[in-house]
Amino acid sequence: MCCCPRSKEASCLPGFLFLLIRSVNCYQDNNVVRNVSLELEKGEFVSLLGPSGCGKTTILRMLAGFVEPTDGEIYLQGKPVFSRKQGINTPPEKRHLGMVFQSYAVWPHMTVFENIAYPLKLHKMNKQHIAGKVGEAINLVNMSSLEKRYPHELSGGQQQRVAIARAIVVEPAILLLDEPLSSLDAKLREKMYREIDAIWRRTGITVIYVTHDQKEAMALSDTIVLMEQGEIMQKGSPSDIYEKPANYFSADFVGKANILQGIASFEDTPVIMITGEQFLPVDTLEGVQEGIKVKGTFLFRPEQVKISPAHLKRSNTSARFAGLPGTITYCSYYGSYFEYGIDIGSGSEIRAEADTRNMLKPGDQVFITIQKAITLQEGNNEIA
Repeated sequence: MCCCPRSKEASCLPGFLFLLIRSVNCYQDNNVVRNVSLELEKGEFVSLLGPSGCGKTTILRMLAGFVEPTDGEIYLQGKPVFSRKQGINTPPEKRHLGMVFQSYAVWPHMTVFENIAYPLKLHKMNKQHIAGKVGEAINLVNMSSLEKRYPHELSGGQQQRVAIARAIVVEPAILLLDEPLSSLDAKLREKMYREIDAIWRRTGITVIYVTHDQKEAMALSDTIVLMEQGEIMQKGSPSDIYEKPANYFSADFVGKANILQGIASFEDTPVIMITGEQFLPVDTLEGVQEGIKVKGTFLFRPEQVKISPAHLKRSNTSARFAGLPGTITYCSYYGSYFEYGIDIGSGSEIRAEADTRNMLKPGDQVFITIQKAITLQEGNNEIA
């Protein structure tokens, strides 16, 4: 039996998910979303990740009720809040969602306490109840000594904490965060996303977080929804998105990537032949079976590249398995590791990361092998 009330106007979703977006499209002005379907469980932290203009904020605004989809359905806690077929479009104030904007949107003429209390006053709560709820929210965001200050007396990070407290004080079904940290400097941004993570863990609230910053998405999320040009390209855990990209876009957008085309073969040792004279040995090559040659696109991360100075090459090793020769083009120091660019000819450059024990210089000759590479599924052809 359905656990939400039925009516003639709205039918509930049996065995409901906490949030269900089904076949939603939006073609309004510059807001373009194509056939997006998404399921969320209660308490999940989901990030919508992608470049600017990919549709992630449009999805958030459709959920909040600020943008009306062209068609499709949105169910919240088993009950439709939008359905073109059923003629339903629940207004924003009745969806019971909390939203935090990129620009903070705190009222300059109100104190911290008054900003956070405002939505409770709209719900006509008594002063004693408001004081208790606001006190809890202020403590949750570590602002207990600042409740009488005005926004102009706060830092950017503190103003964003006020915005978050105001959004969660009404105990919304879902907290929607639209690039909340993009206007903060890098150090403060990292501190703030740790605080957001702590708030989520303490409250257990369901969160949908929009960002173009993959570091934030990887650090915070249970699930990442990767978007491009209004479409979902991949959905999965941060480790799945990074280690098992479903397509070229996923591989190239998330993390640093080396992507090469060639012919892979797996005899005694997996090898990717880039040209007739260029062979790149791989310890583990996913997606290629022993005895089969595959023409396709292959991905490996910079940390998977093993570098050997040319003078250490073993003379009794065949060219096919000795490593791919290259020339160091640049060396960047990042404290715990060096990043190298390696020219392998034909206008191709491989990016590699190595520890700081032995520094190589631009112009040094090296050989490279790969610890692990994966076969991207787009455009691959078995040729033998």
